[in-house]
Amino acid sequence: TQPAIGFVPHCAAASPLAAETPILIARALDPLEHDDVLVNLDGELPSAFSRFEQLIEIVGLDDEDRLPARERFKFYRDRGYPLETQDLGGAGAR
Repeated sequence: TQPAIGFVPHCAAASPLAAETPILIARALDPLEHDDVLVNLDGELPSAFSRFEQLIEIVGLDDEDRLPARERFKFYRDRGYPLETQDLGGAGAR
């Protein structure tokens, strides 16, 4: 719902402004002020992902990124999480 060139307030999770900022940037999930959406940019399964209402995984096109992402996808699927995929690169573009 933000304009394409709009600013979305964000800060480090350890910032004194974290409680009033909609987007927090952190290396670890504990402690965080929010638990709405987690955007995982790491290649590992997030340890406390289940406490978030939504998890978004960003996956690159190379096999080094895609193979671990497939394992995480299977992990989520096998546990019954509703999954949705989107190809933002356009039909497997490289």
